[in-house]
Amino acid sequence: MTDIRRHGFESDAQWREHLEEIEDMETRSAENRARRDLAALRDDLAALRDRLGAKARRRRSIPLWQRMMGAAALLLLFTLARR
Repeated sequence: MTDIRRHGFESDAQWREHLEEIEDMETRSAENRARRDLAALRDDLAALRDRLGAKARRRRSIPLWQRMMGAAALLLLFTLARR
C-alpha cells in the first residue's frame, strides 16, 4: 500500500525535511501573531496612559492655592458649625 502523505518525495529524508520546513513556518507564524498581539497591547496601553494623563491634567487645572483656600474655608465652616 502507498503512503499518500509521502507522494511526490524521492526519499524519506526529503519528506522529513519538508515536514520540518512546515513546522518552522508554523513557529514563525505563531511568533508573528505574538508580536502583533504585543503591538496591539502596547497601543492599548499607550491609549490608556493618554486618557489617564488627560484626567490628571484636568484635576490639576485648579491651582494649589485655591485648593488650600477651599480646604481652609471648609475647616472654618465646620469649626463655626460646631459652636
